[in-house]
Amino acid sequence: MSDDYDPWYQWLRHSRHGDDAALQQIVQGEVVGYVNRLLDAISWRSDMTLLDVGTGEGAVAFRAIERVGSALHAVFTDISPKLLRYAKDKALQTGVAEQCSFLLRSADALTDIPSGSIDVVTSRAALAYVSNKSGALDEFFRVLKPGGQISIAEPIFQDEALELVFATDWLARHAEAGSSPLPLLLRWRAAQWPDTLEKLQVNALMNYSERDLWKLFDACGFVGLHMELHFDMRAVPAISWESFLRSSPHPLSPPAGVILAEKFSPGESACIEAILRPVIEAGNSKATVRLAYLSATKPEFQLNR
Repeated sequence: MSDDYDPWYQWLRHSRHGDDAALQQIVQGEVVGYVNRLLDAISWRSDMTLLDVGTGEGAVAFRAIERVGSALHAVFTDISPKLLRYAKDKALQTGVAEQCSFLLRSADALTDIPSGSIDVVTSRAALAYVSNKSGALDEFFRVLKPGGQISIAEPIFQDEALELVFATDWLARHAEAGSSPLPLLLRWRAAQWPDTLEKLQVNALMNYSERDLWKLFDACGFVGLHMELHFDMRAVPAISWESFLRSSPHPLSPPAGVILAEKFSPGESACIEAILRPVIEAGNSKATVRLAYLSATKPEFQLNR
């Protein structure tokens, strides 16, 4: 792996869809829906400053600029230099660079952004990856003006991770599984998701629920909290086995092909392919997408903070 390897850029630009053009179009359409729903929670006006935390490709900030126009100034922050360069290049190509700023910053250390200087904070699938979520929310709160608004959309993976934990625990207590392929499939999933409660508890992406987000926002001092929890069951689009091997379910997971090569013998890999390939290429599976949308406001007046 090269020194300039960037897992965030790699996932957003390649592994999320396995470089499959048709799947990429589907994913982009879904992202537009998420972004629009997030932005709908904001009361927009002219001459606002938006801070988009964990901007990635800039989907939220660019869509906000399209909505509000040239009066909006957008600050893009991310921990990925490559993604910030990508967003900056897009701003230049689309003629909006003059109303954009780009900062290489983590969500819980928004240095160089003055306190009380931001009208709107947005974050989409970024807070999920931050271990210090309360610290990040403190930073969001700090940079917002009194009366400033925040709107986030975050994935909720805890239930999915717990399913693997319980299945792995069950298998450990029922060793008579024999020739069942279940142990292989659970090992496969364990390369992508935590398979014990101990691992789950320290995994920033999966150790929280929508209830935890609510409590964190309330403890931080935000008011007017509103949350919508969306569960959507969708058919998984058919893709080629080769594209599937290049894909991964989230940035912290290796691509499927890497998992097979590094964690399974040739015979085990062949067994997994025999089970999964027909399902993957036929599109005969479903997935549940769990997203929490949460919006709130920083109080106009604060006491003892």
